[in-house]
Amino acid sequence: MEMDTFQNFLRDELKNSPRGERTESRQLLLWALENMYDFDREYAQTLICDGEFDKGIDALYVDDQEEVILVFQSKFKQNNDRTFGDRVLRDFMGLQPWFENQRSIEELGNGTTNRDLKNLLKEFNVSEKVEDYDVEYHFVSNSCIDVEGNLYVANISNIFVCDLTEMKKRYALTKEDDLVNHTLEFNISNLNNIMSVEIDLERRVNSAFAIITAKQLLNLNGLDDLTLFSKNVRFGLGRTRVNKSIEETIQTEQEKKNFLLYHNGISIVSEEVELDESTASITIKNYSVVNGAQSVLTFKKMEDQLTDDIKVLVKFTQVGDDRLLTELISKYNNNQNAISMKDIRSRDKIQKRIYREFEQLNSQYELNIFYKIKNGEPIPEGSIVIDNGYAGQLISACYLNAPYNTHLKSSFFDSRYASVFNRNITAFKILKYYDLHQALLDQIEKIDHKGMAEYGLTQFAIISMVSEIYKKTKK
Repeated sequence: MEMDTFQNFLRDELKNSPRGERTESRQLLLWALENMYDFDREYAQTLICDGEFDKGIDALYVDDQEEVILVFQSKFKQNNDRTFGDRVLRDFMGLQPWFENQRSIEELGNGTTNRDLKNLLKEFNVSEKVEDYDVEYHFVSNSCIDVEGNLYVANISNIFVCDLTEMKKRYALTKEDDLVNHTLEFNISNLNNIMSVEIDLERRVNSAFAIITAKQLLNLNGLDDLTLFSKNVRFGLGRTRVNKSIEETIQTEQEKKNFLLYHNGISIVSEEVELDESTASITIKNYSVVNGAQSVLTFKKMEDQLTDDIKVLVKFTQVGDDRLLTELISKYNNNQNAISMKDIRSRDKIQKRIYREFEQLNSQYELNIFYKIKNGEPIPEGSIVIDNGYAGQLISACYLNAPYNTHLKSSFFDSRYASVFNRNITAFKILKYYDLHQALLDQIEKIDHKGMAEYGLTQFAIISMVSEIYKKTKK
């Protein structure tokens, strides 16, 4: 994506997101906190104090794990060809005296009538932490830094610039997977087997429900490489009870005609859905299966046994370029097998970022590590597999120093998700923790008590202690 294209994309993102009373600068900051700093959107909103009497502080966050205070300022440019230099950055760094000590923080709180800023200072207990924590200053802008600005930043260790260039680079790691770029027509043959529903005329959101033959679904692109299911929370799950039932129905001659009665249906999102009543056909452009991956993969597996009397209900939903709507449809669609929070988190931007960071590490260092985030995901031959559940255990032990929680794997994707897979976790850190665990396993026979040696909590407790020693030595 070229820089101008990305900048226009960013403007559209800000324009299409709910604004309320937020200014463009505040909208930009919210987008950056969510997409560049990996904060949950609802939580990010609570960090923003941009408004009257904010003293130049647009957002504030305290990371107790890293012992650092993050101060944010955001500037929105109306035109694409604008840059910023050292002057605006020098003005921003003029905030430093406010964060020198406990007294200066108390003066900051007492000297502002900005309620959001007051609450953040109090909630994070900044006055008690400022003398022990590092303070970082993060400047956010939808334009690019110029030469003078870069020279200024190069000489100051605690200022960080999130400009358009950095946003473009970072967004490549967290962006949603694209829809399959393809146009396909489904011949329904009978208009009575189609129902069209207008959902939102203004946003051009509509759905078409149609009964089609299972064979027609095999014409969807992206089936062989599984990109067809990129919006789904998981791929096929192999020989599950449901899949076995599908296979048995297809193989039983007298049951084939009843397949439609037994099956819950397939859900497909598409940029465009066009119904032609004159030909009883539906045409979709750029699409993804968000529910029913297992069924479609079973159809593919049993392609030779599919007949025209095996029919399935398909819901086609036109979403345009509304990524949020696509995500919500994927999240809330009913599934035939139980969905876990681990499945749901597979589409989270942090998991996508870590997945793509591992791809970069593989390319840079000629590694062959596969970070597994989806059930049923095809694993490249010869890969070292690091499942994100195992990654959560490593993070809990080595980063959070909580080896006693490593057996609570399901909580890593539920109540503990924000603390385990937080903004500081990278593929490099996970790989470092993985190597530490493997080094322990190489020496595990030296522990005399075999039962204790093989006990998972013992292993995670040991690498947790080693990690703590390393951190203290590093400091």
